[in-house]
Amino acid sequence: WYIESIERDVELTDDQKRAITEIIEDRDAAIVAWRKENSEALAAASAALAEAGRSQDRDALARAQKEYQEHCVPMHEIMQQYQVKLQNVLTAEQLAEQQNRRRDAFITNMIGAYAGPASLTAEQVAGIRDARATEPTPEAAARRLNDVVQQVLTPEQKTAVAKHRAMSHVKAVYARAQLTPPQQEQVEAICEELAADTDMKPAEAYPKLKQRVDALLTDEQKEAMQAPPGFTPPPATPALPVAPAVHQPASHMPPRMTSDPAIL
Repeated sequence: WYIESIERDVELTDDQKRAITEIIEDRDAAIVAWRKENSEALAAASAALAEAGRSQDRDALARAQKEYQEHCVPMHEIMQQYQVKLQNVLTAEQLAEQQNRRRDAFITNMIGAYAGPASLTAEQVAGIRDARATEPTPEAAARRLNDVVQQVLTPEQKTAVAKHRAMSHVKAVYARAQLTPPQQEQVEAICEELAADTDMKPAEAYPKLKQRVDALLTDEQKEAMQAPPGFTPPPATPALPVAPAVHQPASHMPPRMTSDPAIL
């Protein structure tokens, strides 16, 4: 699968494929050996993390998470060492081509995320790309992407995007309240009403949205919103790493992302 993921961007020679296969086999063997040697410590750290999660003690949970992560540092170092070896299999030209293709895919995905669920025309997408190209740095282009997208949207598209972002925001923030179907219908109507005012800024719209959604909650739902977030204990041993993937931003409004200037 790793070879297939790379060949979506660049063509590999048979020698490169063999080299990659050998590196992955060596990496997997090294990780298996590390897991075996540290199985007892990992199991203890995992059990402590699960117990801290069940206790709902935030400080204890933070300490247990930190301890578990520290136990996994050597494994991540092994992964990083072999990742460097995998990258060194590619030529400078292949690495450049891979980066260009992944950058292009990343930008396309980001545009779609900021514009969702509006369907952009080819002219709109081209306009966004052209506007990004005029920014002095990749960091500036990343910061300005939402503004650039908003500039090319039609009024109808802006309303659809604003409603979608507001609905996604409510879904994420009020997940623990478990809104009922009638409440969800009321929330949709509220989001549609606020989104229709295209002059309203998010800083103004979101407090209004919160106030109106809060007013829909029952006492039981309000109590559920005050409880600590749910906790899912990790596996006893960390999973093997997967191929690097392009990160997708959350769909909450306003969109939040961890931008990588090297990609942008």
